[in-house]
Amino acid sequence: MESINTIYEIIINDPVYITISIVLAIIVVFGIIKKLFKLFFTAFAILVLYLFYLNYTGKEIPKDLNELSDSIKDNVESVGKEAKDLLDDGNLKDKVKDLSSDIIENTKEILKNK
Repeated sequence: MESINTIYEIIINDPVYITISIVLAIIVVFGIIKKLFKLFFTAFAILVLYLFYLNYTGKEIPKDLNELSDSIKDNVESVGKEAKDLLDDGNLKDKVKDLSSDIIENTKEILKNK
């Protein structure tokens, strides 16, 4: 505890150290604000894309936040259930192999035709 007090007194008594501390504090605060801005922008972009998805599929767009959270929860649960069904099916690896072989064959045919 004594060493922290010593460091604190050295920083407070020297104007150069105070300046360095203030600059470092500004950099840290700016970095935090920048990350929060990115987080809010990403969340907003996801929300807008979700609303476009609802409009595209013809589903009703929620009128308030409770409807929106319920809608998101329902869609997340349905996607989770479908993913679980795919994983529980056990044929996922076979389906991926079949799909990849189909893609390779189609690519070869396209290249031959050119």
